[in-house]
Amino acid sequence: MRVGRSEEATEKKERMREQAFLGWIIYRLQPGEKSKLSYKEWLRNFGLSEEGEKFEDIEELKKRALKTAEDIVNRDKGRRK
Repeated sequence: MRVGRSEEATEKKERMREQAFLGWIIYRLQPGEKSKLSYKEWLRNFGLSEEGEKFEDIEELKKRALKTAEDIVNRDKGRRK
């Protein structure tokens, strides 16, 4: 039972991180404030960062963003049927 709950919590946190990533992209695209939060700071503010996590790999962030966007489109298509 503990393993199931742990897995469920991990999945929930990953979904929250995906949503936080999309929110961060939208935040970065907003005009105005010159000093914007980094992705690491953004996650830390929401309590979603992991200790020792590195965010410098832009290519990995791009891949994750595209996968998240694709998942959202696929979920939306499923709802419209």
